[in-house]
Amino acid sequence: MLLGVVGREAILQHRRAFRDRTESAGLDPGLRARWEGIRTPCILVAAFGSWCEDSRRGLPDLLALQASPNPFIEIRYIGVGRDKQAPPGSWPPGVHGPAVDRVPTFWLWAPQPAGGWRLVGKIVETPPIPGQRMAEAILALLEEAD
Repeated sequence: MLLGVVGREAILQHRRAFRDRTESAGLDPGLRARWEGIRTPCILVAAFGSWCEDSRRGLPDLLALQASPNPFIEIRYIGVGRDKQAPPGSWPPGVHGPAVDRVPTFWLWAPQPAGGWRLVGKIVETPPIPGQRMAEAILALLEEAD
C-alpha cells in the first residue's frame, strides 16, 4: 500500500494495474494539447488508494497526462489507507487540507492575487459528466483556473 505523498514513478512501479492502464490510456492529441496549453500556475492534489479499484481506474488518465510535463501544473499524489487520512504537508502552503472521504479525489488549487491559495474545484471518484473520461474532467477543471 502506498501512503503519504508519492511521485508518479512510485505509483507506476507499485501496481501493475496503474502501469498497464496508464500505458493503454490512449489519450488523443487534443487532450495532450489542452494539457500543454495550461498556463496558470496551480497545484492539483490527487488522493488515491492503491488498494482501491476506483483509483486504479481514475488515476491512470492523470498519470498519462503527466507524461508530458507542464511546468505550470504541480501534481501532488497522496496515497491513503482505508482510513483515508492524508498526512500533514500534502496540501499547498498554508492550506488546511479538506477531509478525504472517497478516493480518488482530485482538488485543484490556484494562487490568489494577494497570496495564498483558493480551491478552484474538485472531482470525487468519477467524472462529473456520465461517459466522460477522467482526463477530460481534469482538463476542464484545470481550464477553470486558466
